[in-house]
This record gives sequence, C-alpha cells and structure tokens, in this order.
Amino acid sequence: MASPVVQISAYGAHSLAVKSDGTVVGWGLDNYGQSTAPAGLTDAIAVSAGNRHSLALKSDSTVVGWGLDSSGQSTPPVGLTGVTAISAGDAHSIALKSDSTVGGWGLNSSGQITIPVGLTGVIAISANKNHSLALKSDGTVVGWGDNSFGQAAPPGSLTNATAISAGLLHGLALRSDGTV
Repeated sequence: MASPVVQISAYGAHSLAVKSDGTVVGWGLDNYGQSTAPAGLTDAIAVSAGNRHSLALKSDSTVVGWGLDSSGQSTPPVGLTGVTAISAGDAHSIALKSDSTVGGWGLNSSGQITIPVGLTGVIAISANKNHSLALKSDGTVVGWGDNSFGQAAPPGSLTNATAISAGLLHGLALRSDGTV
C-alpha cells in the first residue's frame, strides 16, 4: 500500500507533497531541480515550494533546500535548528523557530529577509515574491519587504487573525470570526 500524502505545497510551476513515510514527491517544472527531492530525504514532516526552489522541514527540526540557489535561497544558514515551520518565497526563504522568532535567508533586495527588530510571539509565517508575513499569538499580523502594493503593511484594524497567506503582490488573513 502506498503511503498517503500528509502535506502539500505549490508555487508557480511545481508542486510538492510529503508522504506519511517522510518521503517527498515533486512534480511539474524541474529546470533547476526544484521538483526532485534530494536522495535520502526520508524524514520530512513539511515542505514549501518556492519559485524555483524547494524546502523540507525534517523531523529533527532542521531544514533542507534544493533547486535554484542563485541568492542562497536553497541553503539554510549553518546552525539553523529548532525550526517548526518553513516558507519559500521567490528567491528567499523564512523559518519559524521553536522560540517563536523568525529567521530568513536568500535574496534581500526589498528587505524580505530583514526580520523586524523585536519580532517575537510568532505562530505562523508566509513568504511570497518579495515580502514576508508573520502571524503573532495575539492575532496581529506583521509584514516586511516590498510594500509597493501594500502587501507588507497589514491594515491597523486587522485583529483576531488565525491564519495568513502571502500572495504574489498581496496578503490574506483569516479572522477568528471566519471573515477574510
């Protein structure tokens, strides 16, 4: 019997899935190897597809990257441990750590990996083109990076958020009352 899929991710022209046995399956465009998981990756618990790169969170709370690495987006920083969530953007990547802080690596042309000073209490992250978002435990959302369309500046009235998603040039938040 094949292992069932437990988590999925897509970006642009490729998709990834984590199977219950910890293996990663990719499909779609593979011109930079973004759809081909590294050999021996058998302990993945989550994946995140970026524009031309991919990330996997391993059961030991470390991160593996593959695909295009022109800006270092596929190479997690040395010593990055205690990771609980990952998000791959266009040419950058971010990770949520067990101490509720965020780390980033890769292209920083718009400040997309310049984590705001004092950002703590984070429970979820999302990265896309040139911006990143963090959901804090108090239901507020913090954004950074390119803000040419307001995508990194959540409205001041945004409270009680329970989930976030960074789009190409926008951001979304789900509130506890079910509104978006």
